[in-house]
Amino acid sequence: MSAEPRAHFDKHANTNDCVHLFRDRGAVIGFQFWKALTVPEARLIVGGKLRIAPSYRRRSLHLRSGLAFYREQLQRFPTVHRLSMASLFGFASITRALAHYEIVRAPDVPAWQCDAIERLARESDFAYDRATGLVRVGIQITPQQLAAYPESFYASPQVRAYAAHNPGYRDNGTYLAFGFALSSENLRALERALDK
Repeated sequence: MSAEPRAHFDKHANTNDCVHLFRDRGAVIGFQFWKALTVPEARLIVGGKLRIAPSYRRRSLHLRSGLAFYREQLQRFPTVHRLSMASLFGFASITRALAHYEIVRAPDVPAWQCDAIERLARESDFAYDRATGLVRVGIQITPQQLAAYPESFYASPQVRAYAAHNPGYRDNGTYLAFGFALSSENLRALERALDK
């Protein structure tokens, strides 16, 4: 797990609206927080904290949780967009299952997306840089986390893209803001990823 003080975790967790618990034979093995908010341009899904016991990782639990929450929002709102402030691991696991996404930085995306990330960052006492898309979160990746992934992971297109935008990710306590529309292409891509 990332090195994160308890007070920091509590503050971030308390900014979310919904939690999905992952269970195996009754035991909680992880969770995913979710939050949604509405801006004039769209309904925004802003994923909160994800934690999964190491032995249950790489089973797409976060994608299943996301798809369920996305579908619920799409039943109620015509335009839904997902925004995230992601660690290397979250970014790689989500973007590899998508047809398209964008880094949330000015001027590459509409200002309302940057405004939303800035608001979310502020709620968790994070600092967002609109020009780079980087979010100072103060959560350090541990050497054990980095060592748990094979070299092939770090050579993947998703990790290379993340490193290009956040070259100091190994020790700078900074995440990357990205987003994607819940388009039919992205929903199909997520479903295909879950079928594998």
